[in-house]
Amino acid sequence: MSSNTKSFMFAFIMCCVVGLLLTLAAEGLKPLQARNMLVDQQKNILRALGVMQASDKWDKDQVLSVYTNTVESLYVDEAGQPVSEAVTDGLPMYVIRKAGAIQRYAVPFKAYGLWSWIHGYIALDGDASTVVGMSVYKHAETPGLGGECDKPWFLNQFIDKKIRKPNGELVSIGVVKGKVGDTIASDQQAYYVDGMSGATITGVGIDRDLRTTLQQYEGFAGILLKEKQS
Repeated sequence: MSSNTKSFMFAFIMCCVVGLLLTLAAEGLKPLQARNMLVDQQKNILRALGVMQASDKWDKDQVLSVYTNTVESLYVDEAGQPVSEAVTDGLPMYVIRKAGAIQRYAVPFKAYGLWSWIHGYIALDGDASTVVGMSVYKHAETPGLGGECDKPWFLNQFIDKKIRKPNGELVSIGVVKGKVGDTIASDQQAYYVDGMSGATITGVGIDRDLRTTLQQYEGFAGILLKEKQS
């Protein structure tokens, strides 16, 4: 057997062995990766709901425990009713109850900025009108500009803002160019947050697509509003 043939056979065997080891490693790590993804999702939901703060350093077991004992995962069906099982075209929703009533709830949103989709959660009080928190966990916007969308200074502005007028009309939360105090009348400032410097397009995308997300849940919000009035 020539030296070239031996070298080829050795390289072929090594490729097969390394490929097999990588496949086994990838398969073995799948459960761990799935758990990490679940913990990250739950962490962002808890932050939006105001249960967990951005500065909290909880380990994985603590996140899983608090989420399991605090949050109920539901879907909103075509009639706006919350159901426990996944339904066709159902919308995911994560709720916290108090004495059986929905105290607050979070919904996922995505908004297209300058370069990417921005993924996160926005949470509302049981009045379906007041924001209690917001989180962003994935984006590819420019660091220092649109990338500020996941920073506490930007997200914390949404807390206590209103998404609807006193008459029940949905207006969502607007992201202004500059400062709210400089551009918006005082009686309208409850519906706006400051924009990110040099990131007008990112702000416009969040403004536009957040409104679209909230409109999708208006059937459920209408049920909550009627319950509050009765």
